[in-house]
Amino acid sequence: MDMGSLSSRHARYRAEHPALVVGGQCLTWRSLDQAINRLANALLTAGLRKGDKFATVLPNCLEMMLAYWAGAKTGCVIVPLSPLLQDGGLLSLLRDSDTRLVIGHASFADCFSRIREKLPLIAEDGWVLVGDETALPSIARRIEEMDPDLPVTALVAVPAPEDAQTLSTAAALDMRWILRDDPRDGAALRAALAAVDLPDGTFVWIAAEAGVARALRDDLLARGYPAPWIKAAGYWIAGQADAAEKDL
Repeated sequence: MDMGSLSSRHARYRAEHPALVVGGQCLTWRSLDQAINRLANALLTAGLRKGDKFATVLPNCLEMMLAYWAGAKTGCVIVPLSPLLQDGGLLSLLRDSDTRLVIGHASFADCFSRIREKLPLIAEDGWVLVGDETALPSIARRIEEMDPDLPVTALVAVPAPEDAQTLSTAAALDMRWILRDDPRDGAALRAALAAVDLPDGTFVWIAAEAGVARALRDDLLARGYPAPWIKAAGYWIAGQADAAEKDL
């Protein structure tokens, strides 16, 4: 049985039939196959190829199931590890298995930061942060907390040159202040983002007026950039007081 093509086959012939129940969520074969494809494309965008190893440090959850199916679909080899492992055990298993990428629960982030430099096969991440002045506090905090030498590009739209700030960080920061008149007009930010190179493994975080944020996200998708590597939020909505769309 070819596990890599099984979900796509069922999505074609049994699209609306239940495929997987996780907690209170029921995925049809169509929705399950779409989720698997998103993760599979993210693995390939990150530079993994058939035979490469990726590890999971996850509890029993939907993402764990998707990882197994995405591994089968791409030919990558999954290395499932327990989220109860401590730094030393995790480092040893990741290094000995030649793991090139790790999918982990958020609670694992601090542990991974401590052992990251001892795992040379795992490529550096990169970040692109895009937003207007309403997102500047969040962008500044993220930049200040980033690891030393981590590549990060920040595009922030402001109304005047004097609104630019000096941000403190140990990351390898490329800070670009984008001047614009109307915060509802995303043309300047869209042009700036279009000019940014997006190497494999770059996560793009967007926060601005909802229509602008949506347009920026759609531009990335039109470039073929995988949706799992994009997070877009509308911090405010033009014409609506105290309104937001935090998950576009």
